[in-house]
Amino acid sequence: MKGKHDFTFDYCFGAETKQVSVFEEVGVPVVKGVLDGYNGTIFAYGQTGSGKSFSMEGIRGDADL
Repeated sequence: MKGKHDFTFDYCFGAETKQVSVFEEVGVPVVKGVLDGYNGTIFAYGQTGSGKSFSMEGIRGDADL
């Protein structure tokens, strides 16, 4: 079918997901790989104002994320 696209996702997190849960699923394997000598990147992509910076950084000093 022309114009049809299929997408696959490694993970899909709900709006109420805590940052620590996302980090444990996505960040920890990357960090472990880096410590084992591999290159690693975590890349946030999306529309301006969609929450990329907050998702990557959170709020300084807020440990309840």
